[in-house]
Amino acid sequence: MKTINAGKLVRVNPDVISPGRRAKPGYQNVGENPEVPWEISCAGATVEFNLQYGANEIATVPAKFYVDGNLIFSYAAGDYQYTFESLTQLGGAVAQAFSSVGVSVLAHGLSTQRNFWRLVNDTMSDKRIRITLETNDYLIAHYKQDYEPVVNNPTWMLEGNDLVVCLRAKQERFFISCDDAKSQIHFDYLAGFWDVFLDGILIVDNKDTNAIYAIIRDNYTDKINIESDGFWDFWNTDTISHQILLVPRGYNAYLYNPSENSTPAYFENDDGSIGFCLSANH
Repeated sequence: MKTINAGKLVRVNPDVISPGRRAKPGYQNVGENPEVPWEISCAGATVEFNLQYGANEIATVPAKFYVDGNLIFSYAAGDYQYTFESLTQLGGAVAQAFSSVGVSVLAHGLSTQRNFWRLVNDTMSDKRIRITLETNDYLIAHYKQDYEPVVNNPTWMLEGNDLVVCLRAKQERFFISCDDAKSQIHFDYLAGFWDVFLDGILIVDNKDTNAIYAIIRDNYTDKINIESDGFWDFWNTDTISHQILLVPRGYNAYLYNPSENSTPAYFENDDGSIGFCLSANH
């Protein structure tokens, strides 16, 4: 891990498991509610989880969806069919249910009625997810040991017909103080696919740097702006400070060299994400 101006940084999430390793989830017996007999540990959790199926995989399998022990959505056999219209309705219903508790369901494929569902915690508190299927054939097929290297949250676990996982609070990856920050930052090189968070809000979802450039220039120049010509410059255009987080998604590369004009409020997290604060542009 590399930190710059570490005195201005408070690391909030010290127990993230490094990529490629599995956490050892633990359970607490709740006992009072037979519908919630256990609780997944959030040690090592990340803010998201990629489900290896979407509506087309489980439309004909009755399912229940729980968040923090509360049932948010369920359906019975025959409620949905294997048609485009029905799958679209199921994908939308699941997305709406999760949205009501602050969890986004993003299309990790062609759309929410196709493979895959990507769950992202948009809140400031951990979210424990439980998905119960009437049969666990799909769970066993898609979450067997061979899938561990591609699942992006080490807390997931199978328990009978249930898949359980914890989604970490969205801003527990790090916090950067904006004290002594400057209004711009310079990268000698930046490439690959990234998620981009602006002040904790996801504004770019798994896009390459060409798309990131276009999205920010088209939609966010009232807050930040960028310039790219081999190098990358970010600068604040607003009258208040802004925090930016870049989270790697697949291939990525960058080169950052501290300079007199770049903000010293910069951080590289153990999971490969990089964050920085840009001060107000007075």
